[in-house]
Amino acid sequence: EQFVAADLPAQLIAELPALQFEARKDVMNIICALMWPGMPQGIERQVLQYLQHHPRIFKLLTDGYQHDEAALHCGVVLRSCARHGELVEAFLKSGLVFELIRHTRNPSIDISSDAFYSLRTVILEHKEVSAPWLVEHCEEFFRHYNELLLS
Repeated sequence: EQFVAADLPAQLIAELPALQFEARKDVMNIICALMWPGMPQGIERQVLQYLQHHPRIFKLLTDGYQHDEAALHCGVVLRSCARHGELVEAFLKSGLVFELIRHTRNPSIDISSDAFYSLRTVILEHKEVSAPWLVEHCEEFFRHYNELLLS
């Protein structure tokens, strides 16, 4: 409870590029564990509400793809968020999906494939959420997606 109230998830994600490898893994595992199904309902609900109402988290996670050392950790956390429909909806509403598409063109095959996997997860994990968003943003999304396919 205090972990979320102190805004520690956002602070830790912001510092991922500066942390040592094992510390980055620990941060990733802690944040993912807080969203894992089976957590006490009060904790899970509080964490999901925190993430849903702090779009800065999604910005930090997508920006994490700019840092070779933190990109894959950010991808794991982003995909953990995508297991929850309300977080997929918040991510799509943030418009950062287009930033994620940009990261699929990263020169590093590891980073680009991770970003593509995250994009796939966001779009396909909760189709009931992503389908209406895709209908509403069809032209813009497929313009970006087509550019990706042609690159």
